[in-house]
Amino acid sequence: MSDDKREKLREYLRNNRPRNKTNSGNNSNNKENSNKNLENDLNSDNLNLNNNSDLDNSQILNNKINSNKRDYDKEPLIIRDYSSFFTGTQYIFVVMFGAMMFSLFFGYPVVIVLFFIIIIPNFILEYYFSIKKFECGIKFKNSEISFIVDDETSRNIDIKEISRYICKPFWKTSGEFVNLYAFILFFGIFLIFSIYIPLKIIFLLIVGLIGGFLLFEIGNIIHKMIIYFFINKTLYGFRFFPILIIAEPIKEKETQNELIPVYRYGADFKCYYIYFYNNAVYEKVREYFLQNLSIDIEQIKNQFAIM
Repeated sequence: MSDDKREKLREYLRNNRPRNKTNSGNNSNNKENSNKNLENDLNSDNLNLNNNSDLDNSQILNNKINSNKRDYDKEPLIIRDYSSFFTGTQYIFVVMFGAMMFSLFFGYPVVIVLFFIIIIPNFILEYYFSIKKFECGIKFKNSEISFIVDDETSRNIDIKEISRYICKPFWKTSGEFVNLYAFILFFGIFLIFSIYIPLKIIFLLIVGLIGGFLLFEIGNIIHKMIIYFFINKTLYGFRFFPILIIAEPIKEKETQNELIPVYRYGADFKCYYIYFYNNAVYEKVREYFLQNLSIDIEQIKNQFAIM
């Protein structure tokens, strides 16, 4: 090998000499640690971004409302009150729907005619008494909610009391005690029947009760859909829980401006609630509760009851 070639080879080896293994390992570890730190920083940033993007909608809406507060005394929120119409048609429709379906199951289709003979006049009378004859509304002010009938107040509700009663029931009343009473009733009936009636018949009775319960719940949903479509001519924005109870029920005889004949309610008390007859009303009421009570009605637990 010539001297020139040897010199070039030495120069090449000097320039490409392997680094110390320890230093190489340290450099590799440092690089790896640096990459891990960078990855952790990126993950932390992503987590913060995800947390920010997953902020509770009510908090975001509340911040927006607080920056643009509305004086409800100067500019009250007024909505239509369809609660009387809703309540006056609910139980009759549900009971007749259940009876009709049971009759069809046992081979008596003639009950379909009876269903419409009862339901259609009921809807017409309710529409007349609750919507046409009386102008019913709900007025929201800073410190109170008023139920109005023909420009006269039928009841004022202090918003400070609302948190004690507020709920979103499947029917028109809070379901806590209803479910308890129903359980006690059915359990008592079962104990009595188990002594005198064969188990086979008891089984059929239980199946019948479960079937009746399911039919009532289905009838309730169908009734809500019919009312919603009747008011809006569409089902857009429909809710399975369209009721917000805001006050304790009171005896019918204690109410002012009584607008109902006795047959319209199956009970001796009147429930005061807000019926969300469209999505726009729901959002306006939601803003009101967020601003004045710091309550997000979207977060209120739905209450499911037998009846």
